[in-house]
Amino acid sequence: MNAVVNAVRDLRLVRFCQLSASFVAIYDHLITIDQEYELIWQRQWTLSKVMFLINRYVGAALLCTEAAVLLNEGHMSDKVGCLYFFFAQGWVGVTVCLASQNIMRMRVVAMYGNSARVASFLSVCYIAEAIAISTILGLVCARMSAVDEPIPGIRICTPVMIPRFFFSFWLPICAFESILFAFALWKGLSFFFSSGEKWTGGTLTYVLFRDSISYFFLILMACVTNAVVWLTLPSTWLEVPEGYVTATYCIMGSRLMLNMRDAYYLPVSQGMSSVSTMSFASNGVGRQLHRGGATSTTFVDSHCNSDIEMHPVVRLGNDSVVATRVSPGKDGITLM
Repeated sequence: MNAVVNAVRDLRLVRFCQLSASFVAIYDHLITIDQEYELIWQRQWTLSKVMFLINRYVGAALLCTEAAVLLNEGHMSDKVGCLYFFFAQGWVGVTVCLASQNIMRMRVVAMYGNSARVASFLSVCYIAEAIAISTILGLVCARMSAVDEPIPGIRICTPVMIPRFFFSFWLPICAFESILFAFALWKGLSFFFSSGEKWTGGTLTYVLFRDSISYFFLILMACVTNAVVWLTLPSTWLEVPEGYVTATYCIMGSRLMLNMRDAYYLPVSQGMSSVSTMSFASNGVGRQLHRGGATSTTFVDSHCNSDIEMHPVVRLGNDSVVATRVSPGKDGITLM
């Protein structure tokens, strides 16, 4: 009797956790939709924009689907329904994870001035991680099964026959996230001690390293929690923490892009109305090239103090930082 009571409690906890994870992700989406429109949709298409949309929208769709399926008390066939749901959940979750990590990878490479050595090393690590987690997930999918009624009268998709090694799925993810964090932390500390300048909230440097640190610790906490739960608790607990990992990647991957672009683009756009000639650079010297009726201007916004702040924008921003075009309009100079 106690086993049945505990199982019912676990299954109710699964539903609550999946619903709450979906709510958190959707809430974050709603409160940042204005930033998304201004900083993402109004910019040109780039690889970072594609990664952002995959991370944000595919992740949100996965969370909503998980909540809908696990809250559904209707009948689902073991093989056709529940099992395929878990297959899709796993592979789509991997896609969201890799999209978010690719955003962070490009960000770190940019922090090192697009160094070919850093880019090659992180790309090899990224590919190795993707192969490792895909292999583990494939082996698990080949061995696992699922039921839609784990307890008589309680209908909910529940994985069964899960291999004991499934917890190792999170180890390559934690390893790669740690590598990214180590690179970001080293560059941040090097810049801090060499420049002698204070980081203030709102500057691109501050946002860059603040988000890198918060991203790592939130992701690491979610992944380690999943690994411990999957290793030590029964399979009915498998779905309890899983939704929070997807929600964390969905939120933090999106915030990496939004916060950085907000710190970079807005100071420039706010300063346009009061500036007649754009010629900012890290050494205080600007360069203008006249091309017909337009002017091509090299600049660094007033928050940028070194190349370390420029490279993330060069890599991830939609507009080129070294050749931002401006043209005269009725109300003054406008960005093109």
